[in-house]
Amino acid sequence: FSPDKRFGLFPAASFGWLITNEGFLQDNPVLTNLKLRASWGSNGNRGVGIYDALSNLTTGSGPYGYIGSNGSLQEISMLYVSRMANPNLCWERTTSWNFGLDFGFLNDRIIGSIEYYHMPTTDLVMSQSLSDITGFSSITTNLGEVQNKGFELTLNTLNIQNRNFEWNSSLNVSL
Repeated sequence: FSPDKRFGLFPAASFGWLITNEGFLQDNPVLTNLKLRASWGSNGNRGVGIYDALSNLTTGSGPYGYIGSNGSLQEISMLYVSRMANPNLCWERTTSWNFGLDFGFLNDRIIGSIEYYHMPTTDLVMSQSLSDITGFSSITTNLGEVQNKGFELTLNTLNIQNRNFEWNSSLNVSL
Protein backbone atom coordinates (compact mmCIF):
# COMPACT_ATOMS: atom_id res chain seq x y z
CA PHE A 1 0.00 0.00 0.00
CA SER A 2 1.01 3.62 -0.23
CA PRO A 3 2.83 5.04 2.84
CA ASP A 4 -0.33 6.60 4.31
CA LYS A 5 -2.35 3.35 4.00
CA ARG A 6 0.18 0.73 5.18
CA PHE A 7 -1.23 0.30 8.66
CA GLY A 8 -4.76 -0.51 9.75
CA LEU A 9 -6.57 -0.45 13.08
CA PHE A 10 -8.87 -3.44 13.68
CA PRO A 11 -10.51 -3.31 17.14
CA ALA A 12 -12.86 -5.85 18.73
CA ALA A 13 -15.04 -6.12 21.84
CA SER A 14 -17.28 -8.76 23.37
CA PHE A 15 -19.77 -9.06 26.19
CA GLY A 16 -21.13 -12.07 28.02
CA TRP A 17 -23.64 -12.38 30.85
CA LEU A 18 -24.03 -15.74 32.59
CA ILE A 19 -27.58 -15.19 33.75
CA THR A 20 -27.75 -18.44 35.72
CA ASN A 21 -25.13 -17.01 38.13
CA GLU A 22 -27.63 -14.37 39.20
CA GLY A 23 -29.44 -14.92 42.49
CA PHE A 24 -32.88 -15.22 40.95
CA LEU A 25 -31.81 -18.27 38.83
CA GLN A 26 -29.16 -20.02 40.93
CA ASP A 27 -31.39 -22.72 42.41
CA ASN A 28 -33.49 -23.37 39.31
CA PRO A 29 -33.87 -27.17 38.92
CA VAL A 30 -34.75 -27.03 35.20
CA LEU A 31 -32.60 -24.24 33.75
CA THR A 32 -28.93 -25.06 34.49
CA ASN A 33 -27.20 -22.71 32.04
CA LEU A 34 -28.27 -19.45 30.40
CA LYS A 35 -25.73 -17.09 28.86
CA LEU A 36 -26.33 -14.03 26.73
CA ARG A 37 -23.42 -12.90 24.56
CA ALA A 38 -22.59 -10.26 21.97
CA SER A 39 -19.45 -9.42 20.06
CA TRP A 40 -18.24 -6.93 17.50
CA GLY A 41 -14.92 -6.77 15.74
CA SER A 42 -13.19 -5.87 12.54
CA ASN A 43 -10.26 -7.35 10.72
CA GLY A 44 -8.32 -6.59 7.59
CA ASN A 45 -6.94 -8.47 4.65
CA ARG A 46 -3.98 -7.37 2.62
CA GLY A 47 -5.13 -9.65 -0.23
CA VAL A 48 -2.74 -8.07 -2.73
CA GLY A 49 0.72 -8.75 -4.05
CA ILE A 50 3.59 -7.10 -2.24
CA TYR A 51 3.88 -4.15 -4.67
CA ASP A 52 0.47 -4.12 -6.40
CA ALA A 53 -0.33 -0.56 -5.27
CA LEU A 54 2.79 0.71 -7.08
CA SER A 55 3.52 1.08 -10.76
CA ASN A 56 5.98 -1.36 -12.28
CA LEU A 57 8.76 -0.80 -14.80
CA THR A 58 9.50 -3.67 -17.18
CA THR A 59 12.20 -4.15 -19.77
CA GLY A 60 11.66 -5.78 -23.10
CA SER A 61 11.78 -5.36 -26.81
CA GLY A 62 8.70 -4.09 -28.50
CA PRO A 63 7.22 -4.26 -31.92
CA TYR A 64 9.38 -1.31 -32.91
CA GLY A 65 12.74 -1.50 -34.54
CA TYR A 66 14.78 -0.24 -37.41
CA ILE A 67 16.49 -1.66 -40.45
CA GLY A 68 20.22 -1.86 -39.85
CA SER A 69 22.91 -1.07 -42.44
CA ASN A 70 23.11 -4.75 -43.36
CA GLY A 71 19.32 -4.81 -44.10
CA SER A 72 18.27 -6.82 -41.05
CA LEU A 73 15.61 -5.77 -38.54
CA GLN A 74 17.15 -4.51 -35.31
CA GLU A 75 14.86 -4.63 -32.26
CA ILE A 76 14.90 -1.74 -29.83
CA SER A 77 15.19 -2.47 -26.10
CA MET A 78 12.88 -0.41 -23.97
CA LEU A 79 11.79 0.31 -20.43
CA TYR A 80 8.06 0.82 -19.96
CA VAL A 81 5.42 1.04 -17.23
CA SER A 82 3.58 -2.31 -17.19
CA ARG A 83 1.29 -1.71 -14.19
CA MET A 84 -0.66 1.38 -13.23
CA ALA A 85 -0.16 2.65 -9.67
CA ASN A 86 -3.10 3.06 -7.29
CA PRO A 87 -2.16 5.24 -4.29
CA ASN A 88 -5.70 4.82 -2.91
CA LEU A 89 -5.48 1.01 -2.58
CA CYS A 90 -6.25 0.04 1.03
CA TRP A 91 -7.06 -2.92 3.30
CA GLU A 92 -10.15 -5.05 2.79
CA ARG A 93 -12.23 -4.70 5.97
CA THR A 94 -14.64 -7.22 7.50
CA THR A 95 -16.79 -6.05 10.39
CA SER A 96 -18.50 -8.81 12.34
CA TRP A 97 -21.51 -8.64 14.65
CA ASN A 98 -22.54 -11.76 16.59
CA PHE A 99 -25.38 -12.16 19.09
CA GLY A 100 -26.01 -15.45 20.86
CA LEU A 101 -27.88 -17.21 23.61
CA ASP A 102 -26.44 -20.40 25.15
CA PHE A 103 -28.74 -22.60 27.22
CA GLY A 104 -28.78 -25.81 29.22
CA PHE A 105 -31.67 -27.70 30.76
CA LEU A 106 -32.06 -30.64 33.14
CA ASN A 107 -28.52 -30.70 34.50
CA ASP A 108 -27.17 -29.98 30.98
CA ARG A 109 -28.75 -33.07 29.41
CA ILE A 110 -30.12 -30.65 26.81
CA ILE A 111 -27.71 -27.88 25.74
CA GLY A 112 -27.61 -25.57 22.77
CA SER A 113 -27.26 -22.12 21.37
CA ILE A 114 -29.05 -19.69 19.09
CA GLU A 115 -26.92 -17.19 17.17
CA TYR A 116 -27.34 -14.35 14.70
CA TYR A 117 -24.36 -13.00 12.81
CA HIS A 118 -23.78 -10.19 10.31
CA MET A 119 -20.40 -9.87 8.56
CA PRO A 120 -20.10 -7.31 5.76
CA THR A 121 -16.77 -7.13 3.92
CA THR A 122 -16.00 -3.86 2.14
CA ASP A 123 -13.21 -2.54 -0.07
CA LEU A 124 -12.58 -5.93 -1.72
CA VAL A 125 -9.24 -5.90 -3.56
CA MET A 126 -9.90 -6.76 -7.19
CA SER A 127 -8.59 -6.22 -10.67
CA GLN A 128 -10.68 -3.63 -12.52
CA SER A 129 -10.65 -3.63 -16.32
CA LEU A 130 -9.65 -0.37 -17.97
CA SER A 131 -10.27 1.08 -21.40
CA ASP A 132 -7.45 0.46 -23.89
CA ILE A 133 -7.03 4.20 -24.27
CA THR A 134 -5.30 4.30 -20.86
CA GLY A 135 -2.47 2.06 -22.08
CA PHE A 136 -3.23 -0.47 -19.32
CA SER A 137 -5.62 -3.42 -19.37
CA SER A 138 -6.44 -3.29 -15.63
CA ILE A 139 -5.68 -1.73 -12.25
CA THR A 140 -5.72 -3.28 -8.76
CA THR A 141 -8.35 -1.41 -6.77
CA ASN A 142 -10.80 -1.66 -3.87
CA LEU A 143 -13.99 -2.63 -5.61
CA GLY A 144 -16.93 -4.55 -4.30
CA GLU A 145 -18.65 -5.69 -1.13
CA VAL A 146 -19.85 -9.02 0.27
CA GLN A 147 -22.56 -9.51 2.91
CA ASN A 148 -22.60 -12.64 5.07
CA LYS A 149 -25.40 -12.96 7.60
CA GLY A 150 -27.52 -15.65 9.10
CA PHE A 151 -28.93 -17.64 11.99
CA GLU A 152 -27.66 -20.82 13.60
CA LEU A 153 -29.35 -23.17 16.02
CA THR A 154 -27.39 -25.94 17.75
CA LEU A 155 -29.02 -28.51 20.01
CA ASN A 156 -27.26 -31.40 21.79
CA THR A 157 -29.04 -33.93 23.97
CA LEU A 158 -27.90 -36.72 26.23
CA ASN A 159 -30.78 -39.15 25.70
CA ILE A 160 -29.56 -42.17 27.66
CA GLN A 161 -26.56 -42.52 29.96
CA ASN A 162 -25.82 -45.55 32.08
CA ARG A 163 -22.86 -47.78 32.88
CA ASN A 164 -22.94 -49.74 29.62
CA PHE A 165 -24.62 -47.44 27.14
CA GLU A 166 -24.70 -43.77 26.17
CA TRP A 167 -26.79 -42.16 23.45
CA ASN A 168 -26.22 -38.53 22.35
CA SER A 169 -28.02 -36.58 19.63
CA SER A 170 -26.95 -33.40 17.86
CA LEU A 171 -28.89 -31.04 15.62
CA ASN A 172 -27.56 -28.04 13.75
CA VAL A 173 -29.73 -25.77 11.62
CA SER A 174 -28.40 -22.72 9.84
CA LEU A 175 -29.76 -20.14 7.45
